[in-house]
Amino acid sequence: MLSSLVVFTIVFLVPRGLAAAVPAPTPEAADWHGVRYCGGVALLALLLYAAALAGVPLHRAAWGIIALAAVGFIVEAGRGAERVPTLSRFLHPLLVFALLVGGLAAWSGGIDYLPHTWDEWANWLGWSRQMIVADRMLSDGMVLSTRGELPGWSLLMSFPGLLLDRWREGDAVPVIFVLHLGCLAVAYDLVRWLARRQLALSEAAATAGAWLWLLALLAAEVTWKLLPTSLLIDEPQVYAVGSVVLLGIAGASPGLGIAGTSPGLDRRRLAVTIGLIAAFAYTLKHAFIVFLPAYGVIAGLLILAEWREGRRSLGRVLAIGAALLLPVAAVRLGWALFGSGGRCFADQLQILRTVAAGAAIFGETPGALMVRILDASAAYLLAWKLPLTVVAGLGLAAALASRRHALAVVALLIYGAAYLFGFFATSLAGCFTEYEVVHLESLTRYIRVPLRVLQLGGCFLLVIVAIDTLSAPGWAVWRRRLGSRPALLAAVVLALPLLAWQTVQVSRSLVENALRVSRAPAEIAHFRRTAALGSALADLMAARGLGHGRVGLIAQGRPGDEKPLVQYTALGRRRGDALARFTVDGQHSWARQSDHFVTVAATEAELRTALLTRDVIFPIVVDDWISGILVPLIRTPGCQGAVTGFFLFRTADRRGFTCVLKPKVQ
Repeated sequence: MLSSLVVFTIVFLVPRGLAAAVPAPTPEAADWHGVRYCGGVALLALLLYAAALAGVPLHRAAWGIIALAAVGFIVEAGRGAERVPTLSRFLHPLLVFALLVGGLAAWSGGIDYLPHTWDEWANWLGWSRQMIVADRMLSDGMVLSTRGELPGWSLLMSFPGLLLDRWREGDAVPVIFVLHLGCLAVAYDLVRWLARRQLALSEAAATAGAWLWLLALLAAEVTWKLLPTSLLIDEPQVYAVGSVVLLGIAGASPGLGIAGTSPGLDRRRLAVTIGLIAAFAYTLKHAFIVFLPAYGVIAGLLILAEWREGRRSLGRVLAIGAALLLPVAAVRLGWALFGSGGRCFADQLQILRTVAAGAAIFGETPGALMVRILDASAAYLLAWKLPLTVVAGLGLAAALASRRHALAVVALLIYGAAYLFGFFATSLAGCFTEYEVVHLESLTRYIRVPLRVLQLGGCFLLVIVAIDTLSAPGWAVWRRRLGSRPALLAAVVLALPLLAWQTVQVSRSLVENALRVSRAPAEIAHFRRTAALGSALADLMAARGLGHGRVGLIAQGRPGDEKPLVQYTALGRRRGDALARFTVDGQHSWARQSDHFVTVAATEAELRTALLTRDVIFPIVVDDWISGILVPLIRTPGCQGAVTGFFLFRTADRRGFTCVLKPKVQ
């Protein structure tokens, strides 16, 4: 338990130290703890990314970042942290939520994580684990299905293990938490600052209102659970892009740069933070490319807001543009020069050329494919969190009607449309199998990223329009009521049960992360047993001098989850270990005829040849057809009738197999 809590504390504090390098957009730095913290998370990822591209050993880069964070704390102390107002210091979500999650983790015995999906084993967690073992971002011996994808998320998750020289899944949970925390803290800071500046509310009233807004977001799970229960790439994209959207919308609001009841916004300094977070978002996934048109609109809005407020200096325009665009360009250039190819969608220009050619995909015209994608997306939009979508839609409509924020709505809609086009383009370019295209496999998970960002942006615009309305001269009476003691008391009364609900939710997330209680018990038991057998097989192969050998799985008719799971168990856990003690090779399911992409059509002779190329066969699920081919190859008497109870090791003459009893595992 102590180890996981120490990791949690370190991961939480490092972005706070790095935030010393992130400028506050107004002279009152105490108003921007959350925005600067989010910038600190981005800096952590970007520093790791830069070090990885430069070939610096990753554990040295991690300790160097720790040193920089320590310097940051010293710098912040020298700036006069003692002058930070009490409410801003002790009631900020950064501290409250960190204490909530850390306290509940200590009470429940620590933080653990049980990976449970294909992508976690094969992609993000598997890559993070190998980064720690190899002390590098990429190595020829790595087993990766994400080769060519940008490494930001896997690098971030590897950070705790790089410090400790070992991989433990639970150490990655604080990473997703602080990323979510940074996004939430941005939402809090912006609403609190706008309430104080435009409505002239007291610090207490603005703090209570911002807390109520934040807890309402969490209750509706706009950005999902406070402590996420998945380490997939989806939510990190939402948090990074969502933070950029929130800051862009607020920064582009007319009049906020003009001094009034509180210091005006310096958009040059704000652009530095937005640029850092956007660059971080690009390191997460190539899919950031579809956000670039909307990002261009946001950049234009920030410059336009400066122009309308009378700051028509070419130097200011260039400074804002450079701060927004250069970090993103640096990420792209760095990957082009030092990164790795191999993923279909890594070459966006080739995809666009394929789309422009208009060639059919698996017998379907591009037009028909796009219609199917739009139909499926519309059906999902009406089915998934419809009340939240309606509220966000009201925010978008209100922003359009107000005209002050109409272009921000356009930027959000451009992002949603570009994301859908991205799915269409990658489908048409042949990046997916025929089955995946025909059934639009993973479309709902894919479009959930822009949908969550649109919901977050719509809800934020609803609040902004409400603040704009209340700031008009005719609403002075309502402003006084909002700042009154009864209103403050009402906000606290409403916020407390919402905070209590988050306490319950965090407790549930800790249990879910460790035990996967929401999944079918038989399924989780199957995965646990398969993982334990994979580790036992690695030990057996090492004892027989078959380290780095080829293992073939037999899981007839199964989706194939066992393959990345068993490969994951074969990976090293400490710096300097072998990257993989064996390689899971080839197909896992065969049939004379196949109507599904997980099962390959093969003749008996083809299958027999394929099996005999493996050093070890790991039978999990067999049927009568494959048993009829496999059993005659077994040389050990007594195991032919129950092959799933044994590992099958290839004989020296490479013409058959001997049986080794699988150990008893839980």
